[in-house]
Amino acid sequence: AALSYGHGAWNGTVKLYYDAGTFDWLQWDTTAEESLRSLTDSTNYGIRWRETVAPWTGGELVLGLDNDLYGGQFVERRPTVDQPATDLTFRNTAPYAMLSHSFGGSDTVTPSVGVRYNDSRYFGSEWGGQAGVTVGFSNHSVYANWAHAFNLPGVYAAVQYGGWGLGDRWQELEAETVDHLEVGWLAPLGRQWRLDLSLYRDDVENAIRFVAPPPPPPSYANVGAYTVDGVELTLQGELGSHWSLFVGGTYNDADPATVPNLPEITAVGGLTWTSNPGWRVNLDVQWVDERYILNPRFVSGEVRVGSYFLANAKATLPWRLLGLDADGGIFLSGDNLTGEDYEYRPGYPMPGTTF
Repeated sequence: AALSYGHGAWNGTVKLYYDAGTFDWLQWDTTAEESLRSLTDSTNYGIRWRETVAPWTGGELVLGLDNDLYGGQFVERRPTVDQPATDLTFRNTAPYAMLSHSFGGSDTVTPSVGVRYNDSRYFGSEWGGQAGVTVGFSNHSVYANWAHAFNLPGVYAAVQYGGWGLGDRWQELEAETVDHLEVGWLAPLGRQWRLDLSLYRDDVENAIRFVAPPPPPPSYANVGAYTVDGVELTLQGELGSHWSLFVGGTYNDADPATVPNLPEITAVGGLTWTSNPGWRVNLDVQWVDERYILNPRFVSGEVRVGSYFLANAKATLPWRLLGLDADGGIFLSGDNLTGEDYEYRPGYPMPGTTF
């Protein structure tokens, strides 16, 4: 449920949300040669408030508060003995503020600064912040920004520590932190094309890593630290009156090179054709380099998974071409059209071609 309101220079939103789910996952334990059921009852709810005001000409002040509660119950039912049940509700309360001001007329300089404070029920308090400046001239924009952010341990740690017989020791984990630096250029290329280029650096401390035996039991620990230097490039525009094109790619240089879930190179592309009557055909492709992953489900350390290429397509016929006065249409879509054999984790193959 959301409420939006405005009065003079003030504009705001308040949103209340609630979701709950029940999951019953039937599995097979190859070691114990027995079936088991993972039963989860989750409940998440909270409030989001955000207020925007122009305190003076060219200025903008954003104020807000996020209050989120999430968690539930988990138990692993076995024919012999149940895994110890976990029943927890996490809470994060985070007020934040950001102030920006735009100087100039046709050419503009806009500095901004923001701060966020987060109080966690189980992990104490953390500060986040950001600062940046954008310069606009002749339809070009160049920018530079810095952000300090954090990532708290989640419900997964509490549930797995219960199964590993470690009790509440997950509360000893600390937040991951990241300092992100970025500079970029947004440039028009003629009337119909746009180029976006950004250079960035991430400096991560206290990254949470899965620690595999020996000695048992497994655990998590704040033992990860790494840096990533990267570049991202995108190009989009029109090819005549019926075609539009998008291409993009990233390159990441990580130290150490075994940072989980971080491919060195990724590339994407999309092509759209629209006919005068309204037929629409979309084609998109994606290529992701090989990368390392951590696999706590199989209590192993870092393993490498291969690269993959995906091609997907979708054709849409608007309802109005069928004589119906309605928005929307009927479509046929196909995913993984080349039948690529790929997986995100070893032992979890993804679907082949689907329609």
